[in-house]
Amino acid sequence: MVNEEKVRIMTAIAYEEKEHGSELLNDAFFYKNDYVKMHVLSVIWNYTIGYFLILILIALYNMDYLLLNFVKINYLYVGMALLFSYLLIIIVSVLISKIYYQDKYDKEQETMQKYHKYVLELKKFYSEDGKETENVDITGN
Repeated sequence: MVNEEKVRIMTAIAYEEKEHGSELLNDAFFYKNDYVKMHVLSVIWNYTIGYFLILILIALYNMDYLLLNFVKINYLYVGMALLFSYLLIIIVSVLISKIYYQDKYDKEQETMQKYHKYVLELKKFYSEDGKETENVDITGN
């Protein structure tokens, strides 16, 4: 006979695995601080690469001006302006990404706790039936 409560729990587990499966399993073993640092470093790296690629494109677009006014350009002023804009972009992106990834980690942990609760309920059903899942091989024997 089919136990409706067991089917409900198994359906909830399958839904959680389908909806959040790979994301939860990959991020479940990180501490919050490590998870946030890893993603913030990724954001810094990506913004740095993007910033320098945009600078190269701007320099290539304005190459005729740069070559004609090579001696007249105040490179100290240009360098300070580029450094200031880079630092401003990085600081803003780090603050936003830190807030975002802390919130995302908290939501993932709530989902993981709900998933873990379902797994424990299902394990309890199997232990009540006398069928422990740890001793069953792949064929079910």
